[in-house]
Amino acid sequence: MYPAHIRENGERQTVQEHCRNTAALAAAALRPLGLEESAYLAGLLHDAGKNKQEYAQYLSEAVSGGNAVRGSVNHTFAGVRLLLDRWHGGCGTVSYSDVTAELLAFAVGSHHGLFDCIDPQQHSGFFHRQTKEGIFYDESRQGFLAQVADEEELERLFHSAVREMTPMLDRLAALSTQADDNEADRETAFYISDAPVRRDRGGSHGHRRFYGWDRTARVPRGYASNLDRTAGVYGEEAGGIPAKNVH
Repeated sequence: MYPAHIRENGERQTVQEHCRNTAALAAAALRPLGLEESAYLAGLLHDAGKNKQEYAQYLSEAVSGGNAVRGSVNHTFAGVRLLLDRWHGGCGTVSYSDVTAELLAFAVGSHHGLFDCIDPQQHSGFFHRQTKEGIFYDESRQGFLAQVADEEELERLFHSAVREMTPMLDRLAALSTQADDNEADRETAFYISDAPVRRDRGGSHGHRRFYGWDRTARVPRGYASNLDRTAGVYGEEAGGIPAKNVH
């Protein structure tokens, strides 16, 4: 079993124990909001990237006073990639499954700190996390499925998460449509008035979409169709385990 934490006294907590405990706490916290299964899945996946020998070696060096550098081993990208690879963009059109996968992936990927949706250069951080090399993703994924949660449980949890989020997404879609209609009414008023004020609509406002990022964002062909309305993130690992007090 891969370790998630090792204390200075040698006490170990496995990734399975840590992820299950985190999932239970997250589920309890969001149960009053009706997002229990969504929270459980995010908690379960948040440290999927610790299921690899590289991270186990990193912890061993840290607790023994070696040269472990905090944050030097990436462990947050694996859960993001698992969610996006498995449940995002399969149908070619916007779906609640896509949005649910993105929201969960953002929660998983930001558990050491929040980050921007799209960076100033309009790079997609979701795509960055999904394609980052050198993080031993295959090893992490296989270890997670073998030791933490199997595919059947993940499928059940994800489809439950989509059902939980549907009422919220319905409401957001309705509010987005209302906001776009109100904006269109205001622009019509500008054009028919005598006032010398004119507003040009630059870029894409994502009319009747969930998110309205500019379609010119520099993402690979085939991915833009799913990211022009979504949150993205860019950057490397944000945080890690202190070398002198691993817990």
